Amino acid sequence: MARRPRRSPKAILVAALSSFGLVAAAAGHAASGGHLPPGGVYTCAWIAGHPADAAAASVSCDSQPPPIVPDGSGTSLARRNSLLPDSMEVCGSLPAGGGKVGKGVWAWTPEYHYSNYWDIGIATAAPYYTWYIQKVDGTNVYNQTVTDSAIHSHFLASNYYRGGAQNHSSTAASWGICYINPG
Repeated sequence: MARRPRRSPKAILVAALSSFGLVAAAAGHAASGGHLPPGGVYTCAWIAGHPADAAAASVSCDSQPPPIVPDGSGTSLARRNSLLPDSMEVCGSLPAGGGKVGKGVWAWTPEYHYSNYWDIGIATAAPYYTWYIQKVDGTNVYNQTVTDSAIHSHFLASNYYRGGAQNHSSTAASWGICYINPG
């Protein structure tokens, strides 16, 4: 039996943004017991007044991501098996709990993932942000400031990482993010 050709990570991210990202992320956040801030936009003022909900949503106003919350919204990233049965590509959205982040707010994947590739693309609004790939010890091993709406990617040595982004625009934003588990 012939195998389907492997889709590029860019094609997978575009499909994830259009068919999966925000819907499943919001469901995961609701299932974890958290709630979105007014208007669905995480701001530093809201985060300061709701630290537990902010940690559950993996958003912060500090460059260090919130700690991993046990039983958090682990459903925010889902394997794209419907697109690629043999793929180890996993995609989701930032913020992981749905909604958007305001200016200066960071959003992070709620877990660390064994990976060697990450990509990110703007899902809504503001194409002015910095995205990060961070090791478990808190070291940012990669960052890139972005001022366009293209999908950006980075390969790195296999290890456990989490992805994140900080919005620099005065317009609220969210992103689609993917990683590859090399097996």
